Amino acid sequence: MTQLTIRNISDHPRRGFATAEYTPGKKPLPDGALVARGPGGAEFPAQLDPHPHDAARRVLAVLVDRDVPAHGANPPVLTLQPGAAGLPGPWPRVEVEPTGFRLVNDRLNVWVNLGALNGEPWFAGAASSVQLSDDFFHRLEMLDAINAIWDWRHDPEKRLQLDRIRLWRAAWDPDPCLDVELFETPFRMGVSAEGPARATATLESEPFDYASRDPDGTPRRFRCTLYRTFSLYRDADFVHEHLYVRGVPEGKAGAGEVRLSFTARYFLYMGMGIRPLITHFADIPDWLAVSYPQHPLHGYGFATNVHADPIRNPHPGYPHPTHDHNSFSWELGAGNDVHCVHLFRCAPAGEMVEATGRAWYCHIYHPLTAELSL
Repeated sequence: MTQLTIRNISDHPRRGFATAEYTPGKKPLPDGALVARGPGGAEFPAQLDPHPHDAARRVLAVLVDRDVPAHGANPPVLTLQPGAAGLPGPWPRVEVEPTGFRLVNDRLNVWVNLGALNGEPWFAGAASSVQLSDDFFHRLEMLDAINAIWDWRHDPEKRLQLDRIRLWRAAWDPDPCLDVELFETPFRMGVSAEGPARATATLESEPFDYASRDPDGTPRRFRCTLYRTFSLYRDADFVHEHLYVRGVPEGKAGAGEVRLSFTARYFLYMGMGIRPLITHFADIPDWLAVSYPQHPLHGYGFATNVHADPIRNPHPGYPHPTHDHNSFSWELGAGNDVHCVHLFRCAPAGEMVEATGRAWYCHIYHPLTAELSL
């Protein structure tokens, strides 16, 4: 019997999602939908998804929709079994197409490109459409909401994109860093999965070489791939993104892999008017929010575990000055296991700021954790 312990280390009871890596044993659980049963017969949706790059491992995801006690006290112990929790409504789903993929739940519909869009090459890995359904709107295009509510033609530049990563080298190396430009280089489609808890899909960059030197001058070379795993949970108005760079030493394919540290830059082109409201606190540099102060009150929130520099608006060097007020960019701090939340909501600026801060605290800073016992 496989059991799962859910812990909440925050200072107040709460609910959410948790993940854990799983290596099948002598009595492996089946891939796909599972049910996690807790005390009193409570059922929680769970699933086993493929690992982004290791066919021998799986990723367990569980959605806990009841409060877990604070401070890790009296953590609920769930029993994992084949089947599906009896929840109403459709499961989150992923739709894979030759040019990209779509993540869909009852609130968000997100399209992510592999490469060019309408013949334009600079949309590689970009989410070029994010549609929100809530109590007021039905599939409002959040990246160009002002035009969308008037049925005007959408701005073809709209997108949310990871456009560059940077791998640093040691101080004694004559070349201090390697910039990997991503905005014009198509990604490959990796593994994808869907189930009662979430839909998930992974993008893989084209392989690239990274070289550095040890203090004694010995060269080291790695063949590297950037992995980006997107997850959309049931009922969520945010997308979770997991980033890491996997490096394999030259001549040692499949052995001795390392997670390399990197920084990243995000680019956002979103219709937010001439004077968007931007919130980013210097003493909590892990999240930021951008709001539009008038109807339809659309906003974007971002949170991460590696710090974020102040947002730039307009993005330096954006080539179309008449529309550069719609361009934003921000740099992330260094890390080798980067988690981000992209939040989309129609709400007053104060509510958007509060929701983004809460998303950072609950899903990044102090997420629920899952411990497996086989």
